[in-house]
Amino acid sequence: MTQEIKNIGIYSENYDFESDYLPLISFKTEQQKDTVEKYIFTKVDIFFKKIVNIKLDVEKSQVIYCNTITEKDFKIKNISYFYENIFFELGKRNHDNKLYFPPKWGITFDKKCAPIEVSFLPSNFRMNPGSKPKFSAFNYKYSDYQWNYRYGTIDINSIPVFYYIYFTLQELLDVI
Repeated sequence: MTQEIKNIGIYSENYDFESDYLPLISFKTEQQKDTVEKYIFTKVDIFFKKIVNIKLDVEKSQVIYCNTITEKDFKIKNISYFYENIFFELGKRNHDNKLYFPPKWGITFDKKCAPIEVSFLPSNFRMNPGSKPKFSAFNYKYSDYQWNYRYGTIDINSIPVFYYIYFTLQELLDVI
Protein backbone atom coordinates (compact mmCIF):
# COMPACT_ATOMS: atom_id res chain seq x y z
CA MET A 1 0.00 0.00 0.00
CA THR A 2 1.47 3.35 -1.06
CA GLN A 3 1.11 6.19 1.40
CA GLU A 4 0.14 9.49 -0.19
CA ILE A 5 2.20 12.47 0.86
CA LYS A 6 0.07 15.60 1.00
CA ASN A 7 2.61 18.00 2.48
CA ILE A 8 4.85 16.21 4.90
CA GLY A 9 5.49 12.50 5.19
CA ILE A 10 6.91 10.36 7.96
CA TYR A 11 9.91 8.05 8.01
CA SER A 12 9.32 4.77 6.33
CA GLU A 13 10.00 1.62 8.29
CA ASN A 14 12.65 0.89 5.65
CA TYR A 15 14.90 3.58 7.14
CA ASP A 16 16.71 3.12 10.43
CA PHE A 17 17.62 6.60 11.68
CA GLU A 18 19.68 7.10 14.84
CA SER A 19 18.08 10.48 15.49
CA ASP A 20 14.48 11.40 16.05
CA TYR A 21 15.21 14.89 14.71
CA LEU A 22 16.58 14.38 11.17
CA PRO A 23 14.51 15.26 8.12
CA LEU A 24 14.37 12.74 5.30
CA ILE A 25 15.37 14.44 2.05
CA SER A 26 14.42 12.69 -1.17
CA PHE A 27 14.81 13.44 -4.87
CA LYS A 28 12.79 12.20 -7.79
CA THR A 29 15.67 10.97 -9.98
CA GLU A 30 19.00 9.26 -9.42
CA GLN A 31 20.66 12.05 -11.42
CA GLN A 32 19.40 14.70 -8.97
CA LYS A 33 20.64 12.64 -6.00
CA ASP A 34 24.05 12.14 -7.65
CA THR A 35 24.34 15.85 -8.47
CA VAL A 36 23.64 16.85 -4.88
CA GLU A 37 26.02 14.21 -3.48
CA LYS A 38 28.78 15.37 -5.83
CA TYR A 39 28.21 18.95 -4.66
CA ILE A 40 28.34 17.90 -1.00
CA PHE A 41 31.53 15.87 -1.44
CA THR A 42 33.19 18.68 -3.42
CA LYS A 43 32.33 21.31 -0.83
CA VAL A 44 33.37 19.07 2.09
CA ASP A 45 36.66 18.20 0.34
CA ILE A 46 37.47 21.90 -0.06
CA PHE A 47 36.50 22.48 3.57
CA PHE A 48 38.96 19.88 4.86
CA LYS A 49 41.79 20.79 2.48
CA LYS A 50 41.53 24.58 2.56
CA ILE A 51 39.87 25.55 5.82
CA VAL A 52 40.91 23.03 8.46
CA ASN A 53 43.96 21.77 6.53
CA ILE A 54 43.37 18.03 6.96
CA LYS A 55 44.08 15.46 4.26
CA LEU A 56 41.05 13.23 4.33
CA ASP A 57 39.22 10.88 2.01
CA VAL A 58 35.80 12.50 2.36
CA GLU A 59 33.89 9.53 0.97
CA LYS A 60 35.44 7.03 3.39
CA SER A 61 35.31 9.31 6.43
CA GLN A 62 31.65 10.25 6.18
CA VAL A 63 29.20 9.03 8.78
CA ILE A 64 26.16 8.32 6.67
CA TYR A 65 23.25 10.67 7.15
CA CYS A 66 20.92 8.21 8.85
CA ASN A 67 23.62 7.56 11.48
CA THR A 68 24.22 11.21 12.40
CA ILE A 69 22.67 12.66 15.51
CA THR A 70 21.67 16.14 16.61
CA GLU A 71 22.29 18.13 19.75
CA LYS A 72 19.13 16.76 21.37
CA ASP A 73 20.23 13.17 20.78
CA PHE A 74 23.36 13.54 22.91
CA LYS A 75 21.29 13.38 26.06
CA ILE A 76 19.83 9.97 25.20
CA LYS A 77 22.63 8.16 23.30
CA ASN A 78 24.91 5.80 25.13
CA ILE A 79 28.63 5.43 24.50
CA SER A 80 28.19 2.45 22.16
CA TYR A 81 26.73 4.79 19.52
CA PHE A 82 30.01 6.75 19.41
CA TYR A 83 32.18 3.62 19.21
CA GLU A 84 30.09 2.12 16.42
CA ASN A 85 29.83 5.26 14.29
CA ILE A 86 32.77 7.55 15.05
CA PHE A 87 35.53 5.75 16.98
CA PHE A 88 35.59 2.43 15.14
CA GLU A 89 38.99 3.28 13.56
CA LEU A 90 40.53 4.36 16.84
CA GLY A 91 43.97 2.87 17.14
CA LYS A 92 45.30 3.28 13.60
CA ARG A 93 48.93 4.29 13.36
CA ASN A 94 50.45 6.79 10.95
CA HIS A 95 53.84 6.61 9.22
CA ASP A 96 55.60 7.70 12.47
CA ASN A 97 53.90 4.81 14.32
CA LYS A 98 51.92 7.32 16.36
CA LEU A 99 48.25 6.78 17.04
CA TYR A 100 46.21 8.47 14.39
CA PHE A 101 42.52 9.03 14.38
CA PRO A 102 41.13 10.32 11.11
CA PRO A 103 38.17 12.55 11.90
CA LYS A 104 34.70 11.70 10.64
CA TRP A 105 32.11 14.09 9.27
CA GLY A 106 28.43 14.24 8.50
CA ILE A 107 25.99 16.74 7.10
CA THR A 108 23.50 18.59 9.22
CA PHE A 109 20.57 20.89 8.60
CA ASP A 110 20.56 22.02 12.25
CA LYS A 111 22.37 25.33 12.88
CA LYS A 112 22.76 24.42 16.55
CA CYS A 113 25.15 21.64 15.52
CA ALA A 114 27.20 24.08 13.40
CA PRO A 115 27.89 27.27 15.37
CA ILE A 116 31.16 28.19 13.58
CA GLU A 117 30.93 30.19 10.35
CA VAL A 118 33.83 30.70 7.93
CA SER A 119 34.29 31.60 4.27
CA PHE A 120 36.60 30.29 1.61
CA LEU A 121 38.07 32.49 -1.10
CA PRO A 122 40.26 30.56 -3.56
CA SER A 123 43.90 31.53 -4.04
CA ASN A 124 43.21 33.03 -7.48
CA PHE A 125 40.94 35.61 -5.84
CA ARG A 126 43.18 38.65 -5.51
CA MET A 127 42.42 42.28 -4.97
CA ASN A 128 44.45 45.44 -5.16
CA PRO A 129 46.19 46.25 -1.87
CA GLY A 130 44.00 48.40 0.29
CA SER A 131 40.82 47.75 -1.67
CA LYS A 132 37.83 45.95 -0.26
CA PRO A 133 35.18 43.99 -2.16
CA LYS A 134 31.80 45.65 -2.18
CA PHE A 135 29.23 43.06 -1.21
CA SER A 136 25.58 43.89 -1.17
CA ALA A 137 22.29 42.07 -1.50
CA PHE A 138 22.27 42.82 -5.23
CA ASN A 139 25.97 42.49 -6.06
CA TYR A 140 26.73 38.92 -7.11
CA LYS A 141 30.07 39.70 -8.76
CA TYR A 142 31.95 37.61 -6.19
CA SER A 143 29.34 34.91 -5.63
CA ASP A 144 31.25 32.30 -7.68
CA TYR A 145 34.33 32.79 -5.52
CA GLN A 146 32.98 32.70 -2.02
CA TRP A 147 31.63 29.63 -0.27
CA ASN A 148 30.32 30.12 3.21
CA TYR A 149 30.67 27.24 5.61
CA ARG A 150 29.02 26.57 8.92
CA TYR A 151 30.38 23.71 10.93
CA GLY A 152 30.63 22.30 14.39
CA THR A 153 32.73 19.62 16.02
CA ILE A 154 32.68 16.90 18.60
CA ASP A 155 36.02 17.13 20.40
CA ILE A 156 38.02 14.80 22.58
CA ASN A 157 40.83 16.46 24.50
CA SER A 158 40.31 19.61 22.40
CA ILE A 159 40.88 17.63 19.18
CA PRO A 160 37.96 17.45 16.74
CA VAL A 161 36.97 13.85 16.04
CA PHE A 162 33.73 14.59 14.22
CA TYR A 163 32.72 17.55 12.04
CA TYR A 164 29.15 18.60 11.40
CA ILE A 165 29.04 20.33 8.00
CA TYR A 166 25.95 22.51 7.63
CA PHE A 167 23.90 22.63 4.44
CA THR A 168 20.59 24.30 3.76
CA LEU A 169 17.76 22.76 1.83
CA GLN A 170 17.74 25.82 -0.44
CA GLU A 171 21.43 25.33 -1.20
CA LEU A 172 20.79 21.73 -2.29
CA LEU A 173 17.76 22.73 -4.35
CA ASP A 174 19.84 25.38 -6.12
CA VAL A 175 22.31 22.67 -7.16
CA ILE A 176 19.65 20.70 -9.02
